[in-house]
Amino acid sequence: MEEFRSGLTLRTQGPHAFQLDYDGESADISIPYHYAAEEAGAVLAKAYRLARVVEEEAGLEGYDPQTDSPTAENDLASAVTEFTGIVQWTAETLL
Repeated sequence: MEEFRSGLTLRTQGPHAFQLDYDGESADISIPYHYAAEEAGAVLAKAYRLARVVEEEAGLEGYDPQTDSPTAENDLASAVTEFTGIVQWTAETLL
């Protein structure tokens, strides 16, 4: 955990790592686009669980821009589909 004047950054450890940035008024979860297939499902499930905790504890409303839906809907299947599509596009286009 790293703490800064402007907010808090939390980075998970292990094979399904991602980052949460919280500034007291908003939060953002960043997931690297290198997880594929079942790994994407595992990391996104962790991120959605953390989003629910942040919503409950901070009184914020979560939104997933890839699925264009609130995180409270917990549409993990759509999130995985969108995420793996971006991973595939990145691999084919940028690498």
